[in-house]
Amino acid sequence: MRRNTKNVEDKIIRNKILSMILPITLENILQMTAGIVSMAMVGRISPLAVGAIGISNIIFNIIWAIFKGWLQVHRYL
Repeated sequence: MRRNTKNVEDKIIRNKILSMILPITLENILQMTAGIVSMAMVGRISPLAVGAIGISNIIFNIIWAIFKGWLQVHRYL
């Protein structure tokens, strides 16, 4: 009886973790895609513009990851 309860609890925890991981992963993939598209469009202008876009994408992704992770954690608490 105790073992079945443990399995059910493990399944509930696993589902909660997956429900947090999947939206975050999808969001990150979309953000990377947006960075690639903007770099491809600006790449025709100059190498300096490509570098500026690359640096701004890195900074934006770091800030976005911090706030998005913080919001996801507080949503499920």
